Amino acid sequence: MRILISTPQLGGSGGIERHVASTIACLGERHEIDVCASKVVDTGYAVRPERGTVLPEWRWSDKVRRRLVGPRGPRYDAYLHYQHALNVQHRYDVGVRMVIPCGDEVRSYEHMFDAVLLEAPDNARHVGDQTKAVLFPPPLDVPADHREPVAGVPDEFFLTIFNPHHPRKGLADMREVAPKSPIPFVWCRSAHSAADHRANDLDGIVELTDLNQEQLRFLYERCRAYVCFDHNQGFGWSLADALQYGVPTLSRRRGVMTIPGLDTTGCAIFETNDELVELLQRNDFTPVQRDLGDMSPPRFVERFEALVRVLEVARPR
Repeated sequence: MRILISTPQLGGSGGIERHVASTIACLGERHEIDVCASKVVDTGYAVRPERGTVLPEWRWSDKVRRRLVGPRGPRYDAYLHYQHALNVQHRYDVGVRMVIPCGDEVRSYEHMFDAVLLEAPDNARHVGDQTKAVLFPPPLDVPADHREPVAGVPDEFFLTIFNPHHPRKGLADMREVAPKSPIPFVWCRSAHSAADHRANDLDGIVELTDLNQEQLRFLYERCRAYVCFDHNQGFGWSLADALQYGVPTLSRRRGVMTIPGLDTTGCAIFETNDELVELLQRNDFTPVQRDLGDMSPPRFVERFEALVRVLEVARPR
C-alpha cells in the first residue's frame, strides 16, 4: 500500500507530532509512506519513513503542471490528513481520504474526506456528518525502553506534563491546586512553549523543561500519581503514557479516558478542582499493570488496512 501523509510538522514534541511519528513507524514497516510537512525539525519525534520520503515543497512550476495535466505521480491508496496541515489531496492521485481532527473542528472541510478518524469517542463533537466518524485511536507505542535519572526532584511528587499554549491545558488549575497538595507537583513542558507565569506563581510546583523520553519515564515510574489537568484533549498522549507505564492517574473523563473497554485500573476521575484536591489527599496510590493491547501498533496497522479496504469499496465511482 502507498500512503500519503500531510502534517503541519514532522518532528518536535507535540501531540500531533507524536501521532505522526507513531503512525509512520508502525505503518512504515509494511507500507510505503510519503510525507508532506509544512515544517521539518530533527528533534523530538523526528521519525522519517523507512519506505518512502519527505516530499519537497511545491514550486510554481508544479502548480502550473497540475493545472495542465492533473495530479502527478503514481497513485496513493490512502491519504491521511492531520489538522492544521496543508490539504494536498488535489496535488496527487489519491484513493481513500481520511482526516484526523486532533482536538479541533473539521466541519468546514470534512466533506472532502471519506472518513474522520476520531482519536477518542468524545472527539465526535468536532464532526458535523457523524456518518463519517470512525473511532480510531492512535498507535500507542512505548516512547522509552529504559529510564534516565533526573536530578533535583522531590522524594515524593505528583507528575503532570503539558505545554501551556492554551487555557484548556489547565495551567490556571494547577496553580490553584498545587498549594493545597500534600506533596509538590513536578511539571514538565517544552521550553519552546511560552508559559504565562512568573516564578513566584508556581507555589508547590517544580518546573522542568525539555526532558527526553527516558527522563520522563524515570519520573512516571517515581511519581505518586500522574495528574492530567486538560479540559479538552484529542487523545492525551502524556496521560496515555502514564496508563501504559502503570502509574495511578487522576484526570477528567476526556480523550483517551472515553475509549470503550479501556483498562482503567488505578484511575480516578474528577471534574472540579475541589474534587481533585480531595483525591490528592489519598495515601493508597499503587502502581498497576494494565492491558492496553487494543491500542498497540500492530493492532493499529490491522485496523488501518481493514478500514482502507472498506472505504475503498464504499467510495463513489
